[in-house]
This record gives sequence, C-alpha cells and structure tokens, in this order.
Amino acid sequence: MEIYIPGIRLVSPNVTFRNASMFSRMRTAKQARKQRDDVLLMLQTQKRPKLPVAVTITRYGPGEIDSHDNLTVAAKHVTDAVAEWFGVPDSDKRIKWSYDQQRSSRYAVSILVEMRLTLMSDLEQCKARLANAVRAARMWKRRATVPGLRR
Repeated sequence: MEIYIPGIRLVSPNVTFRNASMFSRMRTAKQARKQRDDVLLMLQTQKRPKLPVAVTITRYGPGEIDSHDNLTVAAKHVTDAVAEWFGVPDSDKRIKWSYDQQRSSRYAVSILVEMRLTLMSDLEQCKARLANAVRAARMWKRRATVPGLRR
C-alpha cells in the first residue's frame, strides 16, 4: 500500500530553529499538527495491515536535506501519525522505519507500507511444526506397539 500526499513539506530542523523566537515555535507546532492531521486523514481511508510491517517515508522536494540526521527528524510528525494509525508507539519493534528522499519540483510525502515476515515468526512456526511432528511420531509409535507382541 502506498499513499502519496502532495503539499506536505518536511523541513530540516536546522532551518526551523534558525529563528528560535516564540512566534516561530508556535508556527512550527501548528505545522506539525497540520502534518499529523493530513497524514492521519489520508491513512484512515486505507485498510490497515497487520503488524509486523515495513514503512518507508519518502520526502519529495526541490532540494535535499542531510539523510543521516535531518531527514529522520523532519519526518517525525509523519512517523508519529503512522504509528498512531497502527495504534502503537513509534518505537514499537514490529514496525521497521526507513526514510528516503527524491528531488521534485513540488513538496510531497509518500508513505509505503509493506507486510514483513520476521525471523521470530518463522522460527515460532518451525517450532510448532516440529512439536506437531514429534507428537504424531509418538502417537504412531504407541499405536504400532501391541501388548504381548514382541518384534
């Protein structure tokens, strides 16, 4: 499932806090609230997949921001909205977050949600199959043994 949301501008926190006046902080909080609301509105139109998932948030814009630190922080409000949509905190281990950016003439955000199989779920399935096979083997061994009959 991929959702493209035009008009959302993810900015580097270094640009945001350059003018650290009270007015700019209130404006930043208002922008954050709007981003969360816009993302939640778009996500609520989609069917929510079961966890675990992999979520890729892609930023589109005319310039690039530092992908090591700033991209993750700039997408924080989008990340929070996606986590809220799933009903879990953004630190939940069942959601694997990744971030990307692409050059574009307009600002936008794309959210890609993919189902993900974890190693633990595969391991648990293998354990259950092995336990069932052992149980079946023991049952067949008991059935093959007839009292008073030697092999």
